Amino acid sequence: MGGENFRRWPCIRGLWPADTACPLMGLFSDICVSGMPKKLILCVDDEKVVLNTLMAQLTQTFGNRYSYESFTSAEEAEEFIDEVYAEGSDVNVIVCDWLMPRIKGDEFLVRVHKRFPKVALIMLSGQASPEAIERAQKEANILAFVQKPWDKDYLMGLIQKALEGT
Repeated sequence: MGGENFRRWPCIRGLWPADTACPLMGLFSDICVSGMPKKLILCVDDEKVVLNTLMAQLTQTFGNRYSYESFTSAEEAEEFIDEVYAEGSDVNVIVCDWLMPRIKGDEFLVRVHKRFPKVALIMLSGQASPEAIERAQKEANILAFVQKPWDKDYLMGLIQKALEGT
């Protein structure tokens, strides 16, 4: 096989001949589709019930077309994002609460936007101040601010729109 052109398959981070299908694709269908990684949606909220609801709505709406991850803090999410990009993958959408301990959602989204400007960002809250919303719009270029409790169809439509743009 020496001297042949090889192609890197992002779904398993291995090397396979360019004309050979990824032999593990069927085993990892939750990670890859047609040799490409699934688009990744992150949800960040300190309330587990909110995360459970978001994850259930995402799964109900999109099935296994996308990958989903949830985090109860901005710090955990940021660490995961760093790992994803270090592996050569992307985060496509982040849905984030505003009122969280330690790091507020607008601050987190601004930090993410500065480092990864192509990530689509949506901020959720039932308590965000107008100043926090304005900051997120101006400095993080959020796709939308969504008031809690949210309308499922509206939020899932925003996420679909964001995924189509990434």
